[in-house]
Amino acid sequence: LLAWFGVAAAVLYGFGNAMTIRNPDSRTVWNISGLAILVFEAILGGWLLFG
Repeated sequence: LLAWFGVAAAVLYGFGNAMTIRNPDSRTVWNISGLAILVFEAILGGWLLFG
């Protein structure tokens, strides 16, 4: 389940990056996906550190 969240966050980030290249004023998807990746990395890091 944790790995699928990482895959979804990476896909969102790529989609947001493509939208930003197409329309530089639209950074909402990229910002949300960046936050999702940050949350994923924090959860994964905590799991590896304390698990």
